[in-house]
Amino acid sequence: MYALAFYREKDLLQVALLHKHKNKQIIRLLRSFVTKSDVKPLYMLASVLKKKEFLTVSGLPAASVSVRKAQVKLTSYPQILKAIPFLAEEQIPFLEKDGLYLCQVDIDKKKKNTDLTFLATKKHLIQNHLAELLPFEIDPDFISCGPAALFRLVRHYFPDKQTLSALYLSQDHSFFLSLQNGKIDFCHPLGANCLFEEKKENSLEHLPLEGITASADPELFSSVEKLRQELMRVASFCEKKKGLPSDLFICGKDSTYLFVKQLVKEIFSCSSPLVIEKEESENAIPIGLALDAIAQDNLTLQFRKNISASEKEKKENKSLLKQGVLASLALLFTTLIAGGVFINEKKEGLNQLSKTVLHEEFVDCEALAQKTAIFEKQLVLPKNPLVYSPPSLLVSDLLVSISNISLPDNEKIVIKNLHYTLTSYPKVGSPKQPYLGKLDLVYSAPSSKAAKIFQEKLLSSPFVDQTKKSVLVVKDELFETSVIIKPPIK
Repeated sequence: MYALAFYREKDLLQVALLHKHKNKQIIRLLRSFVTKSDVKPLYMLASVLKKKEFLTVSGLPAASVSVRKAQVKLTSYPQILKAIPFLAEEQIPFLEKDGLYLCQVDIDKKKKNTDLTFLATKKHLIQNHLAELLPFEIDPDFISCGPAALFRLVRHYFPDKQTLSALYLSQDHSFFLSLQNGKIDFCHPLGANCLFEEKKENSLEHLPLEGITASADPELFSSVEKLRQELMRVASFCEKKKGLPSDLFICGKDSTYLFVKQLVKEIFSCSSPLVIEKEESENAIPIGLALDAIAQDNLTLQFRKNISASEKEKKENKSLLKQGVLASLALLFTTLIAGGVFINEKKEGLNQLSKTVLHEEFVDCEALAQKTAIFEKQLVLPKNPLVYSPPSLLVSDLLVSISNISLPDNEKIVIKNLHYTLTSYPKVGSPKQPYLGKLDLVYSAPSSKAAKIFQEKLLSSPFVDQTKKSVLVVKDELFETSVIIKPPIK
């Protein structure tokens, strides 16, 4: 597996190609391109990248990324995932809609707590970063950041040192990184980047610190003093936090100068700072970015999620979509063909069976017509009622019977409310239970006499159970009565 990393450093575009082979990371290429020229790195490296499958990765500078730490008394991963959004609101210095955060989770079951490292940036910085790479025709698969790259670099070159501080010094994006127990503790971008322009006539590489004076080179002296102030500010912060680091690793283009090493040693009161080969030191961040992408573990950063997908991802998604559509169509056609064959076989079998049955049962068409007429009659005729008891009186029959009750002098009653319910009917446990209904009636009448006559005629109706008592109640000029309805006699 290969990883091709790009990092923009002032007027240079640094490139690193790493190869992971049998758990070993091998540097295959380190190169820099001048950004002012019309350069296309992928085109110029085509011969090197030929027939290689590789991931592309770029990195945001440290100043564009906010690093925050938090600790929770939880060790259950599902519970931690639920707590992360609430902790992010406290840790991230901007609104969630404006930014994007990634969280690295380190569970310590012995101490029964979990350390969380939040790395956050704003969405418009990611868009600006992609826009800067667009003229070079670079569309990275991954977007990581400077702090993550330096963390990977330190863990790669110094795997035995769990606690270590690192200082990256460059022309544009200098920063300080502290590692505790093999994890990022904090990151501190330097406010004033050192801009040491190497002179042809007098190389700065071996110039001692005491040789830099205001009278000899005012511009260089001013740059060194700015760097001194920034480093003293970082050292003061470290001393208040956990003390000055005992081991300090320095890298970056401007870290190779003798006076820089002496200045770091003086301010941090440490032995000679740890260094690596000059070419690797100058390309520290692109090497670290490639290490981060090639690791593909739970610490690998991907700031490109929820942002526009890369062209490579779009092609892969289109390919997967095309394959899915083709597979679906193939399955559909297979189902249709197999289903058609199956249905035709069943249809032929049913036709053959019907011919056999018709031939056996019906010799002539007249017998078939008679049998068909019997079947139609059975379908039209209503089903027989239950043998145990007659059915209940229908509501329509009940309304007809009530409307047929006549009063003297053509007086009329007005039904205000009618409520008809079944109070008894056959059940599984008592199949001989009769159908009995209850009729609750509210009506108005021209006079109490007319209401009484209506009540008497209602009670004498054949559908009313006269063995049950019924009382006529007068309420708010309305008459209320209840009667028990028995099954009709057939």
